[in-house]
Amino acid sequence: MLAVGEGAVLSHGSAVALWGFLRPLSGPIHVTVAAGVPRSPRPGIRVHRSRTLAARDITRRHGIAVTTPARTIDDVRGEIEPYLFRHTLPRPLVNHRVHGHRVDFYWPAQRLAVETDSWDYHRGPVAFEDDHERDLELRVHGITTRRYTGDQLEAAPEAVCADLRRALGLAS
Repeated sequence: MLAVGEGAVLSHGSAVALWGFLRPLSGPIHVTVAAGVPRSPRPGIRVHRSRTLAARDITRRHGIAVTTPARTIDDVRGEIEPYLFRHTLPRPLVNHRVHGHRVDFYWPAQRLAVETDSWDYHRGPVAFEDDHERDLELRVHGITTRRYTGDQLEAAPEAVCADLRRALGLAS
């Protein structure tokens, strides 16, 4: 962040790794700055310019300025869609509110919510209980929740997609 300068925040795939959604990816570090702010190119750093980055989209994690989890998911949506297309999955709503709960992915026609859980956010008894309470509340409304870990998404994407295809009622 120091190399890019004031106002830069970790974003996209780099924020995904910092938040613990998935393992760190090889390649450049992704940062976002406000549109119109000049930045010199730096080796190993991919600078994104945004007209919509607001204070509510920025927080700190381990002392590093980073996009919030919600903004991070929005930023990588374009990276998720090719994954869905490759596996012939319909496009979900991303980071969507369902009966008062924000879920990572939601297919309204099939009433299916998917949560991608990381150890950083879901360790300990409070997070465990909160996750299961939310799942129960969604089931009351006829919504099924599937949970996948970052390791499952990365190491076994075919198995995750096969499970999703079954849950969505698609031919496997």
